[in-house]
Amino acid sequence: MTRFADFDKEGKYLYFTASTDVALSTGWLDMSGLSRPVTRSVYVMVLKKDLPSPLAPESDEEKPEEKKIETGKEKTGKEEAAANKGTDKDKDKEKPKEPVKVEIDFENISQRILALPIPARNYQGLAAGKTGVLFLVEGPPNRSHRL
Repeated sequence: MTRFADFDKEGKYLYFTASTDVALSTGWLDMSGLSRPVTRSVYVMVLKKDLPSPLAPESDEEKPEEKKIETGKEKTGKEEAAANKGTDKDKDKEKPKEPVKVEIDFENISQRILALPIPARNYQGLAAGKTGVLFLVEGPPNRSHRL
């Protein structure tokens, strides 16, 4: 199934593709026109007005280093992972996953649509992965030719 839109896993954003090239194409029976390649760009829509933009610039200021609290014996990363291994599995078993509730604020929603910094191509599908990951299916480039 081809999808051109998908919600992120947390229900905060809607990713979709759109094209502004279609005005150049002609009808299927018109033999005098040129076929133009159709490309799609990728966009993200912020669904709630109080959510931050996923494309907000990050601060370049350095954060102060936190002082480490010294204990009698510091555990290595492997020891900590082994100690936490059993508790993490127990937590996962206890909590059933609830479906994500998607809420949309429609007021000024058009102002919360952002073009992702991805070049326009012949995208034929997309799927949202974990937070910050988007999978795109790209078809072969469309060629312009005369009918």
